[in-house]
Amino acid sequence: MTKNTVKFICSLIVILFAFTAITFSSLAAEHTHIFEEGVCSCGTYYMENLTARKVRLEEKGQRLFEVTWKTSDDAPFVIENNGMDGMFMNAVYYANIKAVKEGEGMLYTYSGDTLIQTVKIYVDCRVHSYGEFVSDNNGVCNDGTKTAKCKYCSETSVVTDKGSAVHAVLVYHSNGDATCKKDGTKTGICSLCGAEKTIRDENSKTDHNYQNFVSNGDATCTRNGTSTGICTMCGEQTTSVDGNSALGHNFIFYASDSNATCTADGTKTATCSRCGVKDTKPDDGSALGHYYGDWKVIKPATCKEDGLETSSCLRCNIEQSRVIKSNGHNWVLRPAVEPTCKEEGRTSGMYCSVCNTTFVECKPVPKLDHVIGTSLDPASLTDNGFYIENCVNCDEVFSTGTIYRPKTVKLEKTSFVYDGKTKTPVVIVKDANGKALRPEKDYTVKYDGLR
Repeated sequence: MTKNTVKFICSLIVILFAFTAITFSSLAAEHTHIFEEGVCSCGTYYMENLTARKVRLEEKGQRLFEVTWKTSDDAPFVIENNGMDGMFMNAVYYANIKAVKEGEGMLYTYSGDTLIQTVKIYVDCRVHSYGEFVSDNNGVCNDGTKTAKCKYCSETSVVTDKGSAVHAVLVYHSNGDATCKKDGTKTGICSLCGAEKTIRDENSKTDHNYQNFVSNGDATCTRNGTSTGICTMCGEQTTSVDGNSALGHNFIFYASDSNATCTADGTKTATCSRCGVKDTKPDDGSALGHYYGDWKVIKPATCKEDGLETSSCLRCNIEQSRVIKSNGHNWVLRPAVEPTCKEEGRTSGMYCSVCNTTFVECKPVPKLDHVIGTSLDPASLTDNGFYIENCVNCDEVFSTGTIYRPKTVKLEKTSFVYDGKTKTPVVIVKDANGKALRPEKDYTVKYDGLR
């Protein structure tokens, strides 16, 4: 063991102080393994061929990351899968491996890029599994041998290769025993041992002589039937195709498939009376033609422009169209309207009753002024009266009001010095609302004795 190897192992032990692992230096001197419960004291695992086992790595206090497993290039086993059991502080990483041949190999465990465990595994071939036996080509006048090799180790098995004896026969002569059912035989003499060797005379079988072919009545409309003959030598029967015996279809009545359109012919179908197959062909002249519905106005005709109307086929929806001719203007007199005090009037004019185009324009005539009059119901000495101001032509009311009855009448002066002249004191009248009335307008005064 080199110094560098020792330093590497020491460094690895420092890193893995918290793990349980089986480690050792690269392939030490060979020694005899002593296995107890599948593990040798040197740390080597034991496996038999065709078996599988679990190799474990226990984690104790130190967390591992991305644990992976790899094998040496010449390992006699393969990794089937790997995983982890348990929880943090008590995890078990494992690799399931399967033996594939005899021998020893290495299994390496990595945490990330760091190698943390190295295990040697020894595979023993206890149960041989031999492959195909191959002739050893050593049979001369007597049967030779054939050999097979174990799939998992170098062990071989040798058995007798029955029927492999090869005689040195130069010439074979037919025994004339060939028939129309099987090959005959031929016999020759071995030039080494003088023994006769009889073998099959390959391809010596004679042809059958089939005669008296009779139809089997199995022809169909599209497939030839068969006929059967008998060999005159062995009595064996043979059946062969009876050429040109197909019957052909028998189509009797073609019925329309009701699939014609307005513009395309439909088809018609007949059924073979023998096999029920159907035949469909064009039904010439069965196109239906268009069946148009009512006309629909798309663009009405005006006094100035033609219109357009369309009609759709009730079967295929294809449209046809036609022009609606313009009829020109229809001039109508629009009579004059006299103005009133409420509405304007107009002069007479001419317009088209269809498109309302104006030929002679009507001109507005201004409204008339209101003629206002007043209606009175005078007040009496005991009752109020009222007044109404309204238009005498349209009865529109402009104002209304109450004419209050006179409530107080006083003379401006009630005592005079007689001077021989007539006295006419001013009369002051107030209505029931307390308002002074206007003399000569709201009331008049008459003095007795005056003319």
